[in-house]
Amino acid sequence: MYSVTKQAVVPRRQCTAALEGGAVSGIGPGRRRQVCVRYWCFIALAVLSGGSAQAQDDDWAWVSGALVSTAQGITEPDLSQSGSGTSKTFALDLYFQRQWANNEVFAYLWASEGDPVLYAATATAGGLSYGQIQVLSAYASRTLFDFLTVTVGKIYPTAFFDNNMFANNGYSQFQAYSFINNQTIYFPFPNLGYVIELTGGEVFAFRFTSVEESEEEQDTALQDERFVAAEMALSYFLTDEYAGNFRLGLWHSGLQSLTGFYASIDQEFGLFSGLFARAGMVNGTLDDNIRFAYSAGVEIGFLDGHRVGIAYESQTPADFATFDTQSWFEGYVSFALSGDVTLTGDIQFIVNGDYDPDIEPFAVYGLRFYFPF
Repeated sequence: MYSVTKQAVVPRRQCTAALEGGAVSGIGPGRRRQVCVRYWCFIALAVLSGGSAQAQDDDWAWVSGALVSTAQGITEPDLSQSGSGTSKTFALDLYFQRQWANNEVFAYLWASEGDPVLYAATATAGGLSYGQIQVLSAYASRTLFDFLTVTVGKIYPTAFFDNNMFANNGYSQFQAYSFINNQTIYFPFPNLGYVIELTGGEVFAFRFTSVEESEEEQDTALQDERFVAAEMALSYFLTDEYAGNFRLGLWHSGLQSLTGFYASIDQEFGLFSGLFARAGMVNGTLDDNIRFAYSAGVEIGFLDGHRVGIAYESQTPADFATFDTQSWFEGYVSFALSGDVTLTGDIQFIVNGDYDPDIEPFAVYGLRFYFPF
């Protein structure tokens, strides 16, 4: 959950979780060095294998990335987290991927500058530390028996869980965290862990993950727990042309002693259009921490690549007798400039921010430039 007036304990990211305080959190200095060496070895393998697709279908390497620049403003400057009523942020993604036979090596680097006007409204910010290069993911995978895949390394949980066709990418879709991931899932910072995936063709998938959780206390003491999650996903075609996905999941955070349940659906209803819905609940939260949430929205695409999206989310706190439900609205218009390069205008309206009825409704508006390569 993201707070409107302060950064949340557990941030979110596009397609995303968050990372703070360097490349690795929650481990001792000696182990930190060892793990960092392994991460950079993953990256080196990807780079040395070449930056373009190989001739064989099962043996290839790829280096890709994206550049995104976002300018935003807020109608209530006192709520801004950038120190003023406006902000500019820049983010750079680099992906290194190498596949051969039944193996894969993947690394994801993220760098940024600037402070967002409001973290909860700026998924491109990722909730991460600015002015740094962060290793968000670095793992090795192997597929066995054509249906079992084991992934080990630094795991970015939102890359595997709670995916969505129309509301999962803060670079090119909705920008508020409310529409990137289900806000009732307390995803951990990217950290050491593993993912096990069982698939039944292209119709069924079951995933399980266990990832270290870390919380830094007074800059010195580190506390380690584990985040575990299981998800069942069903893919189907409503008609011969329009695909859909349904997901059910459970998770538990040892660090925060919380357990939750979530469900989601995304469904195409046109050649470039579709809708989504999410819902979830958390057991064990108190006061103004989130207890229930649901969201829904639609994206309409056009033949020329332009898109329009609109969505709504409701968050109910644990103590709903004291605090009010927070409502979040977002709409965007995305213009395709060339290929996948887009320029997007975005407007967000927030009612009862931080579940506080004394906070007047306010808006966050912005312009986002996205350049994948």
